[in-house]
Amino acid sequence: MVRALRFEEQPSLRVTVSIGISVTRPALPDLDPANEAALLMAEADRALYAAKHAGRDRAVLAKAS
Repeated sequence: MVRALRFEEQPSLRVTVSIGISVTRPALPDLDPANEAALLMAEADRALYAAKHAGRDRAVLAKAS
């Protein structure tokens, strides 16, 4: 779980964060780098929405596809 940030100067201000994490794997021989980057971003995006769905202050690691 990621903790909410609080600021002494403005105690009523509260910042929360949802994080989607994707990690790269060794390059696949049949996949060009642009497609591999797009796949990595899509996995991170799915993980981000899973984190948002799970509640505030979450980080989710993408499942390998």
